Amino acid sequence: MAARRIKKPKSRAASQALDQLVTQFSDPLAFLRELVQNSLDAATELIEVEVEYDGQAKGCVIRVRDTGVGMDRDIIDTKLTRLFSSSKENDLTKIGKFGIGFVSIFAVDPQLVVLETGRDGESWRIIFHQDRSFERRQLDSPVEGTSVSVFTPFREDQLFKLQKDCRATVAFWCRHSEVEILFNGKRINEPFQLADAPISYHHQVEGTDTVVAPTLEAKGFHGYYNRGLTLLEGQGSPLPNVAFKLRSRYLEHTLTRDNIIYDEGYEKALAEVKIAAYDELPKIVGQQLQRETNSDLWKYARVVANYPGRAKAILQAAKIFPVNQEKKRLSQLSPPVLTHPEVDEFWLAAEAVGHTVVQATSEDSDMLALLADWERPTSPMTSSLLHYRIVNPVGSADQALLEAISKADKSLRALLPIEALHTPPAWSGLFCGYIKETSQVAVSPFPEYLNHYDRIGIFLLHPFWEKLKILHSTAPELAVSLACRKLSLALELGTDGDSKVFDRLASSIRARAKQ
Repeated sequence: MAARRIKKPKSRAASQALDQLVTQFSDPLAFLRELVQNSLDAATELIEVEVEYDGQAKGCVIRVRDTGVGMDRDIIDTKLTRLFSSSKENDLTKIGKFGIGFVSIFAVDPQLVVLETGRDGESWRIIFHQDRSFERRQLDSPVEGTSVSVFTPFREDQLFKLQKDCRATVAFWCRHSEVEILFNGKRINEPFQLADAPISYHHQVEGTDTVVAPTLEAKGFHGYYNRGLTLLEGQGSPLPNVAFKLRSRYLEHTLTRDNIIYDEGYEKALAEVKIAAYDELPKIVGQQLQRETNSDLWKYARVVANYPGRAKAILQAAKIFPVNQEKKRLSQLSPPVLTHPEVDEFWLAAEAVGHTVVQATSEDSDMLALLADWERPTSPMTSSLLHYRIVNPVGSADQALLEAISKADKSLRALLPIEALHTPPAWSGLFCGYIKETSQVAVSPFPEYLNHYDRIGIFLLHPFWEKLKILHSTAPELAVSLACRKLSLALELGTDGDSKVFDRLASSIRARAKQ
């Protein structure tokens, strides 16, 4: 059959309308998205995008091939080459609606566009010229699917950049495609997930697929897709502190492709996002916290706890708080709640006298803040309780000084026996404290607790004690005097005393010795 060349519309109004459609695309390479979309609508099982240099044409060629149903002459004449005529209206299996996507190929000002397609025994080649006129040729050899070759004005030295830009365009718009897409032979498809989300939930129902994650941003990331093609992405989630990707057949893009249409279909799809975020995500967070204690995860748990609906109740019912080799739910934590970094003899002693202890360090501030939000304020066990262990045996120098202090403790507020104590790491700066023999747990050293305890404990690893022992060998009376002063300050004032007292008096003794 002889080729027939069809001129572009001659009327000025028609030409202007076509020009406007071509220039509406801010990115000239966005035509790749439109061609991929057409291939998906044609029920293809594979899409191949190639960018190469054609020596004969002396220019770079961008080619998109699919294995879809192709087109016959009627579709070519009434759909492909006639603007605003589309069979996609009211068909939820199709992405496009306006029948103008193919026009976007002229945004790169191609020298030539060649389309080959076949359907129902017909095979056709359509050649679009630079002036946007076209000719239709029937082919003798069968053609499977559709192939579109865009002969661009880009030179050979521009090939690398063109390949890079084309791949970036296809990856951005089509990376979540439900159909495999190859760019120069390499797959560009990516999993449908939120990158770098510490925890997320994937929710699927017929026609809609969404993945949600908590975010610290009030208006986090949101992305909308139809059959995997990107419709809109960016910051501005309509759900506070919820990031999501939403892939749904109910979503449609605007004519300019820069936004989505906020209609009943959008609301129907967004309703599934709310179910995923507000009903299901709190369960996932609770399950994850039951398996591990993660400071970042606790940060996002605080966010999820403020979601509307049953999110707070779901988390409060989950066994997520680490307590002595197990995890307990909120109702099992009786106030006041203490915290301690590890289960040791001090932890067990606190539990033995009825305290609830949660395993936590300063890095778990979000977990502790969540407990405070839920009326379970916490305090470190080492700031509200003094844990001790009597040192046995005690060195001779330690014992001599302890006995000397015990005989000269009249300067103290109370005459209590003095014992040697082991220093827990958390109490490395504490010199002494009140202790109770029966419980192995003593409240912090403040004088109002004096009537509840029967001994005074001195931590023998304290640096000041080491200095006292050395001084006791040369100036025993001064050493005892300093020790009593230190005990008096620490026990009566609730402070570690004046740490510079020893250094000042020691300097005075050395000065007198030299005279």
